Amino acid sequence: MGSGEDTWASVRTSQERQAQARPRPDVACRACASANVTVQFGKYGYYLKCGDCGGNTPAKPVCAACGQPGKVSKRGLEFTATCAGGHTWAYWTNPA
Repeated sequence: MGSGEDTWASVRTSQERQAQARPRPDVACRACASANVTVQFGKYGYYLKCGDCGGNTPAKPVCAACGQPGKVSKRGLEFTATCAGGHTWAYWTNPA
């Protein structure tokens, strides 16, 4: 039982690493498609500020589980999103 759980944990960790390595279309600059962004808060809510071109993109997360739009919330440098279906996921973490 222990080795099966260890294998599952390593597979999950590997999948999480692969997901982080892939560019996420919902967290990229709409002007230049760069993932060099930080999440900021402004007059119209959360948005992505591009470090490459300086462009702004609305932060509009979409739930991977149900496809519903998510609402962004902040805790320190970490941003999470929650959809109406009750799913919560890590949206973005700004660099320190």
